[in-house]
Parts: sequence; structure tokens; C-alpha cells
Amino acid sequence: MRRRGIWSGFAALQRRQIRGDDGGLVLSIFDAKGGLIRFLKAAVEEEIQRTATEEMVFRSNSFCTTLLSTFARTHGYDYLRSIMAPLITEFAR
Repeated sequence: MRRRGIWSGFAALQRRQIRGDDGGLVLSIFDAKGGLIRFLKAAVEEEIQRTATEEMVFRSNSFCTTLLSTFARTHGYDYLRSIMAPLITEFAR
């Protein structure tokens, strides 16, 4: 069961309460192994299952929210820049 292997590692990381730069390290490891999106999907599913009400999903400072924030900063920058740069250039004219 490959998914169990991911989850045992994920559970261990959650117990350590990894924050900040460590989230980037974890994402880099999964990215290098080609499993980044699968890992993020599993983290989001776990976050949803652990949350008592719909209104509280992603509202805590959990390991999952740290991972998602780090992912957005590292992988979302180029995308956001490619979308926003032409609009800002057009407004500046």
C-alpha cells in the first residue's frame, strides 16, 4: 500500500509540527520524487477529514496550511507574474 507509506510519513511530520522553511524542504523532497501533487492532495484530504465543520477548513495553522502557503509562494509566483504583468503594463500606458 503506497498511500499508507505517504501517510505514515505525513503523520510523523504533523506530530513534529513543522513550520516555515521545513515545509519548503518537505515539498522539495516530494517534488524531486515526482509526487508533489499527490502529496498535496493527500494533505488536503486529511485536513478536510480532521476538520469538524466546513467553515473551519484551512482556518488553522496546521501543517497542511503551511504546505499550501509554501507551495503557493514557490510555484505560484511565475504563474501569477505571467498573468498580472501584461495587465499592469497595460494599465501603466
